[in-house]
Amino acid sequence: MAPTQEEQDGRDADSLYSLIEEEVLPLFHDRDERGIPQGWVDRIRASLASIGPRFCATRMVEDYVRGAYRVPETRSS
Repeated sequence: MAPTQEEQDGRDADSLYSLIEEEVLPLFHDRDERGIPQGWVDRIRASLASIGPRFCATRMVEDYVRGAYRVPETRSS
């Protein structure tokens, strides 16, 4: 952690830009004979497999229903 939030924000930004420049963009621009960025597609598939279930519409609707229709707990005295 950096001493200040601003310094940490700068470090996080530098890290993000490095990741994009050094890993993401090369995958996107490296295309096979059909023009498909296979490395990019593989990365997308891996991301969807690992985080997709947490961000799908079904899960969001289930969370909404649980929150909106929650019956308050009753306490017995």
